[in-house]
Amino acid sequence: MEDNKSNLDAKGPFVTPIPHEFVAKSIQVGLSLQNSTLLSEYSHNWRNTMRLLSRAAIAIAAILIAAPALHAQTSFNIAIGAALPMGDAADGSEMGYNATVGVGIKPPLAPLGLRVEGMFNSFKAKGASDISTRVMGLTANGTYTMVPQVYLIGGLGMYNSKLTGLPAGTTSDASTDIGFNFGAGVNIPLTGFGTYLEARFHHISGDGGNFQFVPITFGIKF
Repeated sequence: MEDNKSNLDAKGPFVTPIPHEFVAKSIQVGLSLQNSTLLSEYSHNWRNTMRLLSRAAIAIAAILIAAPALHAQTSFNIAIGAALPMGDAADGSEMGYNATVGVGIKPPLAPLGLRVEGMFNSFKAKGASDISTRVMGLTANGTYTMVPQVYLIGGLGMYNSKLTGLPAGTTSDASTDIGFNFGAGVNIPLTGFGTYLEARFHHISGDGGNFQFVPITFGIKF
């Protein structure tokens, strides 16, 4: 008995050997699970990347399509018509005339636009056939399209006024003052160009008082 016990202690406790096939299979299963996890993460990242690229492509396409439509269009306008003096100006001046030239910028899909104009007005003095009040102006105006053919317009400008046709030996100094204007118009589109009817109130603030008038004009845009 003591010999057997000593032999057992010498050999150590009994351990069942693990088959090599089981070890290999376990390693294979572990690698498969690891590869599956990596593949799942890679697939998830790939889908996110493709989703972002798709959105970017759609956004770029939308910009490329919309850019030509949003591109501002430039137009030129010429108008003539009657100029009606208002307020104190009507006490000493008769109805005169107006001539206007300008350039406008407006995106076709936007309601807002910009128009810069130069104008010439002349009003005959009441009771003096040779004397007139000459008013020239340069204005910067914003436009707002209410419906396709109707718009509002208004802005600020510099106005130069002077009496003309004075008797010999009499002079009149020109006066340059700041003013504002606002009004409305109706577009009348035609083939190849457009026409419009417009009425605007102009108010000039001068040292000698205010001068107000309303041009009612017919114009051409091209």
